[in-house]
Amino acid sequence: MVAGLALAFGALSISVRTAPVHAEGKTLRWILNGPAVATFSTDATAQAFFANTQPFVVVRKDLTVDIPASWGALKTQIFPSYRQFERAVTNGKIDPQTKAVLYDNEAWQFTPQEEQDNLADNAQRFAELAHQHGYQVIVTPAVDLATSQQQPGEKRFATFLRLNIPAAAAKYADVYEIQAQGSQVPPSVFASYISGAAQQARAANPKILVFAGISTNPSGHKVTADQIVAAIRATRDVVDGYWFNVPQKNPTCPNCNDFRPDIAIDVLKQLQSSH
Repeated sequence: MVAGLALAFGALSISVRTAPVHAEGKTLRWILNGPAVATFSTDATAQAFFANTQPFVVVRKDLTVDIPASWGALKTQIFPSYRQFERAVTNGKIDPQTKAVLYDNEAWQFTPQEEQDNLADNAQRFAELAHQHGYQVIVTPAVDLATSQQQPGEKRFATFLRLNIPAAAAKYADVYEIQAQGSQVPPSVFASYISGAAQQARAANPKILVFAGISTNPSGHKVTADQIVAAIRATRDVVDGYWFNVPQKNPTCPNCNDFRPDIAIDVLKQLQSSH
């Protein structure tokens, strides 16, 4: 994920009409990003599906898209480090249409080691600065932050929960997104991890909205629309929404395979028909 980006938006006025209900009876919120936004914004199924859901739409300067006004989209910018966000605020580099900022702390070259090692402090600093400037705050620490502290035989998701990373991330934020897409198959494993992370986050911050990550290409693995829908059905009563990742190979996702928006559209059709 790349920060400091800009996107040409259509009107972003929020509709007061009732949002549609998806995923068998539950109204879901969404985070959308990347090239998939261009597909979703022009596909009839996606246009109808996201209408009045107020999705957080992540901006990209290399992708100019007119987002349907009917979505009530909230323009969002990603920052992989607090330092980068602070510089952007100080230098006036955040688009004035931006409504939310996302702190994407991961064990990668885009996040300074100090921030990887001190997630709680930096998540608080990020949230406090963002709130001072009127932004909604989304935090999405990656599971790989726990890798260095895995115990013998321990799964990284279990380490992530043992270290209370969800609680630390969610405490001062408005939205906590669980980067769990790497565990979405089988759905039982996905549901177990999501449940544990959501419980921690809400204990730390009862007002938090909890999203889960789903993907057409999780960690470079091929999945089907049926498998993604199964993961959603297993967790829809636990979370408030999903980050629908439809990745393609790039510097922030070197293990990604083919770009598959067709799988994403199939997922939306299944969710819509199940309702």
